[in-house]
Amino acid sequence: MNLGFPPEGQQAVSAFWASFWPSFWSGLAYSLIYSVVTGVLVGWLLNRSQRKSDERALAASHEREFSSSIDELRTALANNDVVHIDSAASAIPISVSSSAKILRPLPLTLWRGTLPKHAAAIDAAIQVQKQFLHYNILAAKTDQAIEQKVRLLHHQKGYGAHLDAAMSMFCVAKLLGFASEAVWPWVIKLPISGQLDAYEEMWSEICADGALMANSAPLIQARETAKNSAAKLLAALDAPL
Repeated sequence: MNLGFPPEGQQAVSAFWASFWPSFWSGLAYSLIYSVVTGVLVGWLLNRSQRKSDERALAASHEREFSSSIDELRTALANNDVVHIDSAASAIPISVSSSAKILRPLPLTLWRGTLPKHAAAIDAAIQVQKQFLHYNILAAKTDQAIEQKVRLLHHQKGYGAHLDAAMSMFCVAKLLGFASEAVWPWVIKLPISGQLDAYEEMWSEICADGALMANSAPLIQARETAKNSAAKLLAALDAPL
């Protein structure tokens, strides 16, 4: 029975095999390449589809987290500008400190990439964090400088350390630009206060310290900038999307 192969010994055998093997290997190579390309393409499409699905799920999760924090943030940002002048650090507006506390554990940078429609609010929140940190750095240096200066002057006058806290509070408030009349009701609530004239005299001596007084303008500016950043965040949260 002849299966299409030429009989042995004929010259056509050589010609047959000469054309068979190139065709065979060419067909095999084509099949392999087609299979590989098809497999890679299908795999890429499946991976892309899965990645898009994961991104949508992540964005939905972040949207829920963001939404759940908005009401708490609004409440914190709406706080009146109550001022505590125990120290420079505590004198930051409560709207800034309370909102910064809420924002601290939130993944704002991550949200910035997955929630583009909330970009303005997230950027404003990041600014609140930055300005809060900036103010705290300046305030810590200012508190340390005032405490050291008050202790030095009190020591020179023979006053005990128990008087330092009230005087430091008064000086912090003055450094931040508050009038003596506005500060004094806070000071006299302390167990040991004294007379306003003594505080004014001490403040005059502290004003002679150029290095310490150089902290005043940057601290006031940092406080105002932090306060404005909180107001901008509240406006961004209330703005229509």
